[in-house]
Amino acid sequence: MLRIEDQTAVTAIGKFSVRTETAITKLVIHRTLGTTGREMAKEFEDTRKFMGGWYTGGKTPYHFFVRADGTIDQCLPLLWVGPAALPKLNRCGIHIALGGNFSKESPTALQMSATIDLCVLLQNVFKDELEIRGHTEYPGASSDPEKACPGAHLDMENLRMVVTQKLAMLDAGILRWR
Repeated sequence: MLRIEDQTAVTAIGKFSVRTETAITKLVIHRTLGTTGREMAKEFEDTRKFMGGWYTGGKTPYHFFVRADGTIDQCLPLLWVGPAALPKLNRCGIHIALGGNFSKESPTALQMSATIDLCVLLQNVFKDELEIRGHTEYPGASSDPEKACPGAHLDMENLRMVVTQKLAMLDAGILRWR
């Protein structure tokens, strides 16, 4: 069962740009350190040079944080533009971060299941085929050309395939939301 906890009261601090629903065309998958959305947001408050907040102006960059146990923390309202990538990608993307370093390890099964279900839910909410890609699958999406986000151990092709299959099963009435 999809479990989303609203953490926006403690993670969405600062002034953010707002966009319309029609501006949202992408789901962007990231990896980040931390075990909860609140802990991740705290990391981005540090604005010292080369710390997380140095890149984001001290703001939480992600709309959702997926914990290892599959719990999803909503960290920003969907219509707020978070500073997770390049400005043009931020304006059209909902940014989903999974806790972990997927250059070294795989996400947990619960994380992947929750991420897939969240992508399916967002596809249904926006009644549109939102493009799903990893952060660095977008050319020039990071100022660091060596960065691999979300990392080789998070299989983006499989994620897209399973989301597409679940959407087709929902459309056919074979699958229902729990």
